[in-house]
Amino acid sequence: MELVPEVYLTQPLPTQESIRSALQKSIRNSFAYLVKINRATITTNARATPPPRIQPLWSPRWKQFLAEDIFNIERGHFHSIADLDPGHFVTISRISDDNGFVGFYDMPYGAKEWPAGTITVSTVTGDAFAQPHPFIATDNVVMCTPKAGVNGFTPASLTFAAQMLDMVKWRYSYGRQCYQGRFAKTEFPLPITEDGGLDHAYMEAMVTGTPYWSLVEAAFQN
Repeated sequence: MELVPEVYLTQPLPTQESIRSALQKSIRNSFAYLVKINRATITTNARATPPPRIQPLWSPRWKQFLAEDIFNIERGHFHSIADLDPGHFVTISRISDDNGFVGFYDMPYGAKEWPAGTITVSTVTGDAFAQPHPFIATDNVVMCTPKAGVNGFTPASLTFAAQMLDMVKWRYSYGRQCYQGRFAKTEFPLPITEDGGLDHAYMEAMVTGTPYWSLVEAAFQN
């Protein structure tokens, strides 16, 4: 039994405005991260400001899911950054900015490169990022990939799901770290349709209507 309030306190469902504001910040930060690692792609079809579109005006149904209901959950494969040689692999660790990026290193023995579209969660801060570029990761990062039976995820809806996970990071801290087993039981909300499936249309509409999204989406597709 954990005798800390973060385990038991409830969280109200997010408002559409709070989601929109959080997405604008995270997508802007993701593009800044891509610029920092020199992986930003700007084409004639990519725009900082999205074309005019109607943001979803309907109020979605919400359902609380456990992280393990939606995702396969694994940890990174190595611990010490200090033991790595400089290299060309984007390396993600537990820090809470720049998508967790800590530098470019060689891949150590026994590690693997994770694909773009993987959600990473810091075990210390609980910060969640939908990674737009392949990477390697330390063992203080939790990796989330959609389960085989959970269909329909796109870069946009994965980015939405990462934002919903990020909104419950207040449950974690250095004193109550977000380890793999604990994170698997984390509850977070996702929108659902009338038949109980994930409402990918709502998630995608919220993300694709956000400034800078097309610039970040281009990285997922390369």
